Amino acid sequence: MIYGLDAAYAPTTATARILWGRGWRWFGGYIGGPRAAHKWSNADFGRLASVGFAFAPLYVGRNMPWDGRSAFTFEQGLADGDDSNWRAGEAGFNEEQPICLDVEANAGMGNLGQALLDYCDGWCQRTHEAGHKTIVYTSASLLGMLGDHFDFKWGAEWVGNKGFYVTPPSGLYDPSEPPAWDLWQFADNIDSSRYDGNSGRNDFPFAVYTPPS
Repeated sequence: MIYGLDAAYAPTTATARILWGRGWRWFGGYIGGPRAAHKWSNADFGRLASVGFAFAPLYVGRNMPWDGRSAFTFEQGLADGDDSNWRAGEAGFNEEQPICLDVEANAGMGNLGQALLDYCDGWCQRTHEAGHKTIVYTSASLLGMLGDHFDFKWGAEWVGNKGFYVTPPSGLYDPSEPPAWDLWQFADNIDSSRYDGNSGRNDFPFAVYTPPS
């Protein structure tokens, strides 16, 4: 397994080197989106790439309660797919790199049913047309409904909390165990509440950053 972290804000180079030294090897970083709390810059991704990290670029699309049911349409998914394709390129990820749609399991999301699937299908269509593979990040409660609409599954099911894992829990939390996922966010608030902890398949095709020419 390959263990990684995700965070709203990118660490400094000095901190990234410490995290690398502890055994973390990839980062979930935010390329933006209508419901992103913070967007990493190209320089943020480049700083971590210089240390050695690979990535799972996250795009935060439509989510309740900020968006009503009318926002979850195939057409809106197409539009947000166009946006995420552009943002991925801006962040340093070419069309060969995967992009992740962050679908938060907030109250009411599961009740959207087909509307949520339509939105995700629109987003995936545009993302695929640009050449990217698609990842969905969501909770275990929604992954059963959404997972097969994407190329890869990133499930969130926490088994640890604040400060418990400073270094990767070697041999634990294999995402390929039933239910079979590709990535598993197994803990929140790692290392003084700054990061979430994740595991990934050894053969997972993490995104590789390309510096500006």
